[in-house]
Amino acid sequence: GVMVNFMVAVDGSQHADRAFYLALRMVQPGRKDHLFVVTVSRLLEKNKFLDEETREEQNRKVVYQARELLGKYEAQCQRTQVPYTCLARAGKPRYELMRLVDEMHVHYLVLGTRGLGMTKRVFLGSVSDYMVKHAKCSILVAK
Repeated sequence: GVMVNFMVAVDGSQHADRAFYLALRMVQPGRKDHLFVVTVSRLLEKNKFLDEETREEQNRKVVYQARELLGKYEAQCQRTQVPYTCLARAGKPRYELMRLVDEMHVHYLVLGTRGLGMTKRVFLGSVSDYMVKHAKCSILVAK
């Protein structure tokens, strides 16, 4: 059969977990499907009210949390033996997701209805609305 690429955006929220489990159920290893598990972190921009050292330390923390978060999803993927790739990106979630959908030739993007996750800088929500309107692939919103 034809290989299908699924991508799920996660942020540690219950909404994202629902999306993740939905994506896991959709993937059919017999069909050579692939699951991309993505988290996008909002990093602090340079600004004059924030000294550089604090900014870098905060951003390191955000990146570390994102990796830790992906580790949890990765463990689940390994358990179910689904072919997967975990990706941690930094930037504006909507733009990073748009780029990844193109780069990874994603057929289905699976999203939660909303979620503010473990840090306020890793999130879905308005992102879901944006992706439904603008992404080239089909979108599955997990309820």
